Amino acid sequence: MDNSPLREFDWNVALRSWGLVVLAAIGVGFVLSVLLSAAARGSIIDGLIAAVMRVKEFVSDVFALSPRRLWAITWHSILESIRRRMLLAVLAVFVVLFMFAGWYLPGRSTHQVTVYVSFVMLAATVIVVVASTLLACLGLPSDIHDRTIHTVVTKPVRRLEIVLGRIFGLTLVATIVLALMGTGSYFFLNRSISGSLDVFREQLAAAKAGGDKLLIAKLQDDVDQIESKLIARVPIFADELEGPEKSVGEEMAYRKYIEGNKIEAAVWHFKGLPVDKILAGKPAALPLEMTFAVFRTTKGDIGHGVVAQITYRNGRNRENFITTYPFEVREYYVNKQVLHDTPERSLKSLFDGSNGDIDVEVRCMSQTQYLGMARPDVYVLLETASFGANFAKGMLGVWTRVVLIICVAVMFSTFLNTFVALLATAAVFMGGISMPYLKELAAETAPGGGPISALMRLVMHENLQSEFDSNMWTKMAGGTDKGMSYFLTGLVHILPDLGFFNTAPLVANGFDITGALLLQTTLAMLAYAVPFTILGYFLLQSREIAR
Repeated sequence: MDNSPLREFDWNVALRSWGLVVLAAIGVGFVLSVLLSAAARGSIIDGLIAAVMRVKEFVSDVFALSPRRLWAITWHSILESIRRRMLLAVLAVFVVLFMFAGWYLPGRSTHQVTVYVSFVMLAATVIVVVASTLLACLGLPSDIHDRTIHTVVTKPVRRLEIVLGRIFGLTLVATIVLALMGTGSYFFLNRSISGSLDVFREQLAAAKAGGDKLLIAKLQDDVDQIESKLIARVPIFADELEGPEKSVGEEMAYRKYIEGNKIEAAVWHFKGLPVDKILAGKPAALPLEMTFAVFRTTKGDIGHGVVAQITYRNGRNRENFITTYPFEVREYYVNKQVLHDTPERSLKSLFDGSNGDIDVEVRCMSQTQYLGMARPDVYVLLETASFGANFAKGMLGVWTRVVLIICVAVMFSTFLNTFVALLATAAVFMGGISMPYLKELAAETAPGGGPISALMRLVMHENLQSEFDSNMWTKMAGGTDKGMSYFLTGLVHILPDLGFFNTAPLVANGFDITGALLLQTTLAMLAYAVPFTILGYFLLQSREIAR
């Protein structure tokens, strides 16, 4: 997930892709089960019957789940976590980490909220994922090695209940730990950022007493920038962005650019804005917030930023518009522009007959400079939500990733020993957070080519853009990379994209995490967790354990 607060999500494509992958996995798993059973029994028919019986037993186990037995195994997993003192270790690491975090966290005071929120959520994810993985990979393998699981499976306990009990127990433990860490992190943030705000406010009061207008403007802007991150914006985004087409390099591909002092303009088309709500304000105003990128081809005017100008245009009557005064764009800051209702600039007249359709046109006025933008970079802000509630929703994003990794770790622990299960879970975690790069490799769009071509460039000291000479070795490397791309295509459809669950950038940049986004992340977690859990059941069922 990028730092944009706007996420495109197609439910139809997602469900279709998930269904195809799950069906393919079921088909491959059933065929393998038939072949393995046939090899053990010496007959394809017997193997098919055995595989069908396993499926029948799974269905029977699903309908025979006992809440009492499930809770007993869940409680056993919780007690085991306490006995291993993992909770104490996690909380100790957390406390030590946050005691000295302020010494090492970089960034200016105005970026403190962004840096601290990103840090606490990353720290919570890593600490709890590591602890949960260790507990999951130690549990079942230890029980199988010590033969204590024989006592369990000889009682009327279903193997599905064993797998689910492990997952539920570790999930409850992780939930309690994340709740404690989230509460502590929130107070840590409040204490740290309140201190910075108090310093700026004292400096601002002193500047006002001294009458230094430039210093007052700067300090007031710093205070506003910090406070703008301590809220949860509920923005209204444009339906379409039209105009910017220029590119200034691959590293800036997220945004397109318009050239300064030209007729070029970026136009955001807003559809169905709540006109009554805008005009009902006291006073009536149309507040915009913008985050632009600047690409300079010359130094420009020393001491002055790049200048832009906004035109508000009626979406259904292009002749009805209001042009505001030019303003300097501040990079890496939220630029706020409010169109107030005045006799000379009547908002009621601007909205007349528009049905809430308004076009916002932005032009760059500085010659030889470029202004970059994407669709989420300009939005109307009419309301905000609580930062505390938004921080809690951000921790829910951390929780979904932790639960997903717990399911993966329990699945691996059903048939691998502790060390190998740890390595396998770590591989899934690293692949999940590296998903954008894996997708580039699968699509053969990664800079430098595939893995073999990249290795050749490393050995031959070639840069990423140079072309290889056409010879036997380069052709072999290209063919091997082509074959690996098919494997990686399948891999990216199986591995969970952990970046999808990362809601920390929204909290860090002061955007509200909507209910729809929480629903997306929760359903995506379940879409992975359920198949992994079922796979863990069948893998445990295949173990030679007393029945």
